[in-house]
Amino acid sequence: MMHELMKNWRIQAGMTQAELADKLFMTPQAISLMENGKRTIQYNVFEKIAAIFEKEIIFYTCDRPYLKPLNEELLQREVIPEFTEKIGLIHLDEEDVRHVFSSGPGYFAKSQNIIFEEALENLFLRFKEEHTHLSKASSILIQFEGPNNSSFEHLDSTSEELYKYISKEANVIIGCRINDTESHGFTLRLMAAGY
Repeated sequence: MMHELMKNWRIQAGMTQAELADKLFMTPQAISLMENGKRTIQYNVFEKIAAIFEKEIIFYTCDRPYLKPLNEELLQREVIPEFTEKIGLIHLDEEDVRHVFSSGPGYFAKSQNIIFEEALENLFLRFKEEHTHLSKASSILIQFEGPNNSSFEHLDSTSEELYKYISKEANVIIGCRINDTESHGFTLRLMAAGY
């Protein structure tokens, strides 16, 4: 997450919180709050921090979300392995994936970003851009994956946002997993079928 990156970059550069605060025209207390995750780091501030430490921010945020039409080959090669890896909190299994796939034509989308809200927003925006509106799908499978400091609030946000886009009659399966090997970044996977 951004606060961890910020702290790691500062320490690696041998810079104190006061020195970083001077460069950002902030107080050392503000830097401390951001590094401890007690104050949100605005994206424009994060860009300035990355520039100070000469970090390429695109490396820490991920590419534009992708959306692919569902077929058996994609299901076997990518979708089932990604949804069913047994890490985290609420596991999904192959039966869940097959159930959604069996409801008719559909799409698989994936969004990654260091900022949770952006990963979520970009995922739904991708469906809208391709005119594959989620409100037309009869079955939805969504999985949120985050670092080990993720919380059920992220899962709640994922489901709350999803329900703004889908039909009230849609069959929905939600999964959540925590990836202990990742120290930052979020991944959202969404399978929508039955168009």
